[in-house]
Amino acid sequence: MDIQDRIDRDGGVLERLNISVDLSANAGVRLEMKVAEDMVNAGGYCHGGLLFALADTACAYALAEAGLAPVTLDAGITYLRPATAGERIAAETEVVRAGRRIGHCEVRLTREDGTLLAIYRGTCSNASSDSR
Repeated sequence: MDIQDRIDRDGGVLERLNISVDLSANAGVRLEMKVAEDMVNAGGYCHGGLLFALADTACAYALAEAGLAPVTLDAGITYLRPATAGERIAAETEVVRAGRRIGHCEVRLTREDGTLLAIYRGTCSNASSDSR
């Protein structure tokens, strides 16, 4: 499945999470998420799971753009600063390795002013090479 087809199929999820996709980024795929009021937790910050979803989606799209059919095997995120309602969070990707069977990607989540909020690292299996 090509990257645009994948994005089209994910349309409902992307819409619910306020995520937009930019495939014209100079280095990899870039996603943005606008943090809505209903995305913040009791502490007043964007729920970490939603930031993880943004980063995981960005990782999958970047690896798909590199030719894989990615399925997340392992992922981790380090949160450095919180995000609040009204902020637009960017997810910028770097494909570390896109092999025949496994892909690795790093995603940096930043505010519009460039402040680093989180770093995500993901490992994906290439489902198209899965022998099942």
